[in-house]
Amino acid sequence: APADRGLSPLPGSRGAQSHLLLPEAGPDEALASLPHGAGRKRDRAGMSDRAKDGDRPPRANPLGNRIICADRRMAAEEAPDAYKNIARVLADVEEAGLARSIARFRPIVTFKTAEARGR
Repeated sequence: APADRGLSPLPGSRGAQSHLLLPEAGPDEALASLPHGAGRKRDRAGMSDRAKDGDRPPRANPLGNRIICADRRMAAEEAPDAYKNIARVLADVEEAGLARSIARFRPIVTFKTAEARGR
């Protein structure tokens, strides 16, 4: 995410808070860039394969948010365990002096819909 245009979001997941970052390093130190999330630890196809017919629909997670999605496989793609640990990413960014979190946000709802290509 751009680090030379002011505040920058650091999105979490359905199972982790998101943060608003204030860049602190100069553009040359951070290459004018900050992470835009933790990244996936499991691919979408592998996660959607976990949602077999007959599985329970997704429930609220420990943060209390819900997901709205008609297709369980698509909902599984965004499961919290599909993503790496955002807290570790934030700690690395802050320890390196690149940015600091000035606000955090708890996810309330995830809305997942089919893409235009027919999925």
